[in-house]
Amino acid sequence: MVNKDRLLEKYKKFVKVNSYSCQEREIADILKKELKDLGCSVKEDNAAQKTNGNCGNIIAKLPGNYDYSELLFAAHMDRIDSGNNVDPKIIDDVIIGGNGSSGGDDVAGLVTIIEILNQIKQSTDHAGIKVIFTVAEEAGLLGAKNLSTGVLDSVDYGLVFDAEGSPGTIIYSSPAYVDISVNISSKEKKDIYRITTSIISELNLGHIDSETTVRVRFEQGWKKKELPNAIKLKGEIISYNNKKLNREIIKMRKIINDITETYQCELDFNIKNIYSKYKLSKSCHFITILKEAAANCNLDINLLEIQGGSDANIFNNMGVPTVNLGTGLDNVHTAQEKVYINDMVKVIEYSLEIINKIKESSHV
Repeated sequence: MVNKDRLLEKYKKFVKVNSYSCQEREIADILKKELKDLGCSVKEDNAAQKTNGNCGNIIAKLPGNYDYSELLFAAHMDRIDSGNNVDPKIIDDVIIGGNGSSGGDDVAGLVTIIEILNQIKQSTDHAGIKVIFTVAEEAGLLGAKNLSTGVLDSVDYGLVFDAEGSPGTIIYSSPAYVDISVNISSKEKKDIYRITTSIISELNLGHIDSETTVRVRFEQGWKKKELPNAIKLKGEIISYNNKKLNREIIKMRKIINDITETYQCELDFNIKNIYSKYKLSKSCHFITILKEAAANCNLDINLLEIQGGSDANIFNNMGVPTVNLGTGLDNVHTAQEKVYINDMVKVIEYSLEIINKIKESSHV
């Protein structure tokens, strides 16, 4: 039976520790001790050197029966600015922020994994569990991207605990995301506004189709008054289709390049791939396991494709079928963020049933 008091005690403990992207050292040391006390072998990789942070990814292993498939549990240690310096309150079994955010993204994921391990630590007749607590997820999935080589080699399936939604919410598909940064310098201030309006009128923005979205915002050079000598533009292209993604990149580059050539400007056009897409088949073996486990827990399955990304994007592209699970979070990344405690309990019970189904489906 899930120990609700212990779950809340850990939540209160973890959320009081501020954990900004690339500054996760304090919470990482707490989590390392928690994992060791649960019987896990624990190590830290060298992601700190690659992210200019003070901490690497935490990687732990809880031994199980090696005849069963190995399962990954993952959550991230960092929080956005509004998720720090919080004073959460509990009202009617809901964690809310006393001064805004509840800090649930991703403290809810951390405590969920710790409580799952508490539930199974006395037994070895379960799937081997690998735990990864990543750094700098909120800064562009940097921790997962810089995970040590070979860490996932033995893993068969992955669960990331980092999604909004009630238990049974399964993010089985997420698009690719490209970040675009454009700097345009002109000798003539009078041309700046014309260049800006030309770019806006030429680009096809918004939802291009059901698979692709293009957005841009001007950080400089869009006001007629007090115009600078430069334009700064930030853009993003999100797509479930790699061909369409590349098509929109080429189109945007050509439009902006042609306009800047017309006005004889200097152009700096930079593209950064934030994450690649993934999509699991709704009928694949792993999704079947998740559905059966949900049915055994009397949960309604909600298979979702979303616009956002998570560490699941990275793990899938490293070859591990991975989904992102709803953990009872609501209004993530807002001052109204909250966590439903009973949903966290149900997610833990659901995860324990997934472990049982992994065991049943493994070839012994």
